[in-house]
Amino acid sequence: MSPSTEQEKVKYKQKCMKSEIRREQCRANQARYRNKQRSLQMNLESSVEELHQELCRLKRRRQDIVLAEKTDQNPWTIVAEVFHILQNSFRSPWKLENDEDMQNDVETRKTLEFLQNIFTSDAAMGKVSGIDELIDRWRRYSQYFGDAHLYLQRVESLTPGVMRATARLHVTITELIVRFAFPHLLEMEPVSKYDINPPLRERLVGQLVDCSFSIDFHFDEDNGRVARLEPRIDVIPELLRVLGNLSDVDEVCYSPKSPDAWGILNR
Repeated sequence: MSPSTEQEKVKYKQKCMKSEIRREQCRANQARYRNKQRSLQMNLESSVEELHQELCRLKRRRQDIVLAEKTDQNPWTIVAEVFHILQNSFRSPWKLENDEDMQNDVETRKTLEFLQNIFTSDAAMGKVSGIDELIDRWRRYSQYFGDAHLYLQRVESLTPGVMRATARLHVTITELIVRFAFPHLLEMEPVSKYDINPPLRERLVGQLVDCSFSIDFHFDEDNGRVARLEPRIDVIPELLRVLGNLSDVDEVCYSPKSPDAWGILNR
């Protein structure tokens, strides 16, 4: 092998080695760049999340301050308007299907603003507390009850700071109402194969009931806003009329598997 050929091989190997080194350097540089970009992205996402949490905290703080101010609404107006809102929500439940629909509807936005102005920030109803939770519960009621009709009968002052509104609730029992109010009825089987009576669920679904309905409004003595709601629906008389005997009413209302899904059924 001639010296020139040997030198060419050495040069070729050196060239290949340099090329490989450059490729390794490029790969390392690209990896560092990707890691840097990934780190920047993670830091940016973390900063955005922190800002979002801080914004939510400030909004809650602002809401607490606003809701601590004394309302300019008198209790009689508040009670009447709340019932008017309930009546409208039962007539048009589709307006409350989700947050987007609620925000897109002008009338619903006005309703939300009114509710924000008359409740305390920690207003409660049963185990639910907080204005946002109450609004969510109100939205679900409108979906559960469907095309219900609420007729306000009277408003009275029980004691200083406590008012009661009494009404009649006309509603057709649907599968959805049974599922949420009496879920155990969906699991009940006939007592025997010779049982000719329809299941309680079938006897209830489709029945129009006329129930007594009331809400006690407890007002905060400092700012005049609603601090607690205590709604009640007296379903016993109508269930007795529909089912015909106390044994079946007891099975519907007082079963250990029958949780009060709404916390408002008067049993």
